[in-house]
Amino acid sequence: MAVPIDHPRAAFIFGILGNVISFFAFLSPLKTFKRIWKRKSTEGFQSLPYVVALFSCIVWLYYATLKTNVFLLVTINSFGCAIEIIYILIYMIYADKRARVKVIRTKSVEFMPILLSSILTVSAIMWFCYGIFLKDIWITIPNVVGFTLGLIQMVVYLIYRGRGER
Repeated sequence: MAVPIDHPRAAFIFGILGNVISFFAFLSPLKTFKRIWKRKSTEGFQSLPYVVALFSCIVWLYYATLKTNVFLLVTINSFGCAIEIIYILIYMIYADKRARVKVIRTKSVEFMPILLSSILTVSAIMWFCYGIFLKDIWITIPNVVGFTLGLIQMVVYLIYRGRGER
């Protein structure tokens, strides 16, 4: 795919879009965590998506220390670190060690956050475009992976929605 040589304006636009979408992606689990807080139980919700999101933000912040002119990466990933730490703390407070719901095993997507999966997939597309316009393979490639995994999650959701409800 041929990418035009210099498009700082396009990179900036996709960076802003990536920040806005990532902001909403980080806030999309609020309903889940209000439910956990209110019921004082994690029920069947898993912490892995939030731990992975925190790790991802930390890696992006580290990458930003190696680059220049990546203010947009720093701002959104700093916010992401803060919000993911709050989610993980809430989860740890109310975690039920016996509750281990697996989507494939139970064929139920009750505890699979499709809104989060969808927003993260769109976010990966925005950051992919940002990386393309900056001609930065280290931003582009991870977001190809993110987009692909997001699509897989949404396919699993579509396959199992409405099944396995008890």
